Amino acid sequence: MAYIGNSPVQDETVSSAQIIDGAIVNADINSSAAIALSKTALVAGTGITLATNTLNLDAAQTGITSLLATDIKIGEDDQTKIDFETADEIHLYAGNAQRFNIDANSKISLSNNDSGGTGGFNSLTGNTFLGYLAGQDIASGGVNNTMFGQAGTDTTTGDYNVYIGSRAGYANTIGQFNVAIGDEVLNTDDVGDGSVGIGLQSLYSQNSDSNNERTGNVALGMETSFHNVTGQNNTAIGYLSMKGSSGNSHSGNTAVGSNALLAVSTGSNNVAVGYQAGDSVSDGSENVIIGDGAGQTTSSVAQAVIIGRGAAQNGNITTAANGTVAVGYKALEALTTGSNNTAVGFETLKVEDVGQYSTAVGYQALTAQTADHSATDAGN
Repeated sequence: MAYIGNSPVQDETVSSAQIIDGAIVNADINSSAAIALSKTALVAGTGITLATNTLNLDAAQTGITSLLATDIKIGEDDQTKIDFETADEIHLYAGNAQRFNIDANSKISLSNNDSGGTGGFNSLTGNTFLGYLAGQDIASGGVNNTMFGQAGTDTTTGDYNVYIGSRAGYANTIGQFNVAIGDEVLNTDDVGDGSVGIGLQSLYSQNSDSNNERTGNVALGMETSFHNVTGQNNTAIGYLSMKGSSGNSHSGNTAVGSNALLAVSTGSNNVAVGYQAGDSVSDGSENVIIGDGAGQTTSSVAQAVIIGRGAAQNGNITTAANGTVAVGYKALEALTTGSNNTAVGFETLKVEDVGQYSTAVGYQALTAQTADHSATDAGN
């Protein structure tokens, strides 16, 4: 039974005049019945509209300040959505497939929203980071860095670095002005400045021995200058060029070509240009070796000039032959210990190995000489 105030109602009809104190208690209202909104205490709040007998949720919501729930989803449908299905992760789906994932180790910093601060160009921009642990340790003062991938993970106050690739510039802390592009490029150096490495594991072992020293090393190509540790001012261009020897350092070398100066350990101030040019040079220094396979077997000679395809290619020229000059196709091809020889021209002194003080200039000059001394031939 329904009541108006304290009085029972015996039928189903109630007029507004009968509602004296505004209260209807324990009334069963027929499903087709309507109560005018003017007779209710309902008031539209932010984002809600009252219309006739309907409460409408507005399409545009401006008053909601948080949506926090476990496994909440937001999107146009279950195939295209932002899904918080895993704790501490955000998954973006499109076409019913996960296309992007941000987890607790992901780092995205665009402009100045990181610990580096706003000390970038014009004091408005700072760092750009994107990737797993990219720039995770950046500290106040570390600005104008660009890091994509698991790159620059340990960088704190280093500036003006570009690291792109998994573990590129991985150990750097305060180093500046470095460019490392490729997986594990410049992986070990923590304090050095001014290196450029492009290609898988180039400059991998470099580890400068003093804070912010300008290394001046440039390595382009897979595993170029891989083993050099503290050496400076080297330029290596080409697959495995100047790869080096584990734990050793060298400076002032230039190698251009696949496998050029491949085995260099402590030898410095060499120039090698060409496929496998000087690829066995280890501790030899101040050599100029140019040509495909030129000086390919020699390891320790110094101050030699070897130019031409296959010049001084097959003999391991020792330090006894420092200062050797071999210019021309296969000139002094077999030389080992012979000293003070000069060969200029096609196949000059081709088979000479231990002879000394010979000078051969011209096509096949002294080409068949071996173990001879002080010979001179102008050739053809």
